[in-house]
Amino acid sequence: MEKNYLFTGHNYDLYTPEAGCGYLKQTSSMPVRILYPELIVQGEKGAVMPPCPEHACHRNANAYDNIGMAFRMDLPPGAYHIEVTVLSRPEQTLISVSGMNAEQIALKTFWDAAMLIPRIHTAGFTGNVWSYDYINPRDYIEVEIEPAAPEWEVSVASIRVSSLPARTSTSCIPTIFTLGDSTVKSYIYEENLMSGWGQIFDDFFDRDKVSVLNYAMGGRSLSSMYREGRMNDLLLNSRPGDILLLQSGHNDEARGELDGPEARFGRGNTEATFQKWLDEYFIPAAALMDIRLILVSPMTRINGDATGADGIVYGGFTKSNSIDCPGLLKAAAARHGLPFIDLYQESIQYLEDVGGEAAKALFLSVEAGETPGKTNSGSYANGHPDNKCDGTHYKEALAKQFARIVAREALHRNLIPENYFRQDVLKALKTDDSCLLFPELSEDVQTGRNAYYRNQIEFLLKYGIMGRQADGCFHPAAPITVGEFQISLAKALHLSAFPGYDDLNDTARHLSPDLPHSLLREDSLLTRECMSWLVFRAFLAAFPPRTLDSGEISYQKPAYMTDYNGCGITPDDPDYDPNLTGESAMYYPLVPWEQLTDTASVSDTFSAAARECYRLGLIRSETGIRRGRMCNGTLFQPRCTVTREKAAKELYFLQALVHEIHEENDRYL
Repeated sequence: MEKNYLFTGHNYDLYTPEAGCGYLKQTSSMPVRILYPELIVQGEKGAVMPPCPEHACHRNANAYDNIGMAFRMDLPPGAYHIEVTVLSRPEQTLISVSGMNAEQIALKTFWDAAMLIPRIHTAGFTGNVWSYDYINPRDYIEVEIEPAAPEWEVSVASIRVSSLPARTSTSCIPTIFTLGDSTVKSYIYEENLMSGWGQIFDDFFDRDKVSVLNYAMGGRSLSSMYREGRMNDLLLNSRPGDILLLQSGHNDEARGELDGPEARFGRGNTEATFQKWLDEYFIPAAALMDIRLILVSPMTRINGDATGADGIVYGGFTKSNSIDCPGLLKAAAARHGLPFIDLYQESIQYLEDVGGEAAKALFLSVEAGETPGKTNSGSYANGHPDNKCDGTHYKEALAKQFARIVAREALHRNLIPENYFRQDVLKALKTDDSCLLFPELSEDVQTGRNAYYRNQIEFLLKYGIMGRQADGCFHPAAPITVGEFQISLAKALHLSAFPGYDDLNDTARHLSPDLPHSLLREDSLLTRECMSWLVFRAFLAAFPPRTLDSGEISYQKPAYMTDYNGCGITPDDPDYDPNLTGESAMYYPLVPWEQLTDTASVSDTFSAAARECYRLGLIRSETGIRRGRMCNGTLFQPRCTVTREKAAKELYFLQALVHEIHEENDRYL
């Protein structure tokens, strides 16, 4: 099918159902836009909309309108190629389809943080012809042509709409797509400590049988996933019979002038608009493309800053000003006969099973020295820069459990074919055996105080950086020996063995002379001053320093250790997440070495290494710190014995440094 609408030498009226096309006084988008078609000049120069700054508005990055025109065409649901030929200057013209964001659908970047999923079907100009491929589940398309600034005019010569070729499912293996917000997203080492269930989900499947792609991104809601073209691109990249697991809710609750449902490109929804997005776009669009859609409710939040008893204070979709996204998704699934996975209720059950203390540790509670990664506000290295225990986002140890729940439900209810799963995963899911699915789970770090560093411990066990004790348990409070820490340290920093003096370059040898063997006995209990020497030596081997002509030492520093951590992401950035905001924060310790009160008690043998290790932020005070607060202590505690859980904390921090910032952070390669 092909339709051409010529504006040069042809006059169109206001849209009526009888005419089947025409200009609009009001768009059908959410929220609606009010336009002024009576100002359009039609003739041999096409349809020209003169500047009308008196009607334009610009409250913020998500709430602006430069007016322009909108043209509606009645068309059956389908996949279309749209071409708009303009007579105005392309760089001064914004074009979008049915309420989409003209600037965002034109971006030529990636959908994911690791830059593995490119934006393929994007909008753009070739000369004065703008084009876009669009999946249309409605019986009309509205093309909006808007000036990039209120003082400019826009003009259009023609609009051409043609059907895209039919897709085929014979050229490749099927795909499972996951789509949602930051709780589904795949994270990178730059953001280390955070994880989403979609990031873990792909590990469950046989990649020779099925591909798994995670299109989720932080800060997204149903409305923003549509407006930026994320869902549209996913649909265009799908094949008949593919599977889509869709979760949304945490950002649909957004309110305020910037993010609320009243803002043109806000993330927020009301219950009515949330339901409308599902009923009028997401569900029919998936059906149109013959995708098997599974609706997944968002998991609960918790109040991470709650104090008192061991109970959990839930903070998700239960407040009077919240919209019941889990309930709305469940109702939509019932209306349309779709499968529904109630991750909201299942997440509550799991958190109640592990208890409040463990639950708070599994969510994004961060203290100084846990991770060199960063959030929108800057580095986590000194604790959470927003001074909160984040009860929305969570760590990999919890992402694994949410992924398990989703996979278990999908398998038990035959929503995903059995042969797509890996055989070992299939066995674990059928018996609902978490330890079989995740062998790194240690029985003694699942609940209570022992779960405080559960995330770090599971990661290190998963990749063999640390091991269990003889009885099969981890024993987080037990001391660690020098020998065990040396072996683990080499693995964490991708060294073949703990480096000797001959393994260092000349500058590193000067900085780290050998010590008497008696000070580094493998069976000795590790102290903090000894740990600082070992860490500094290993760091010099992993990141060889050099001596400048001036005689100064130049350290080779990973990206995490530079001032880029202080650059905040602003609300107009496509990757901005409204749940993660605050002031900029740097990587380096807040309390200088000179202000620590017990450095005089550091042994002379270890003092130089301890000082440099601390200044580089590789070791930090373990007193005076608190999860959910950006604060440092003033004690180095040089003679304090290091426990296995504190060693795990240190090794987890260090292993991030050897990874590029854009690598997915559930990998250790």
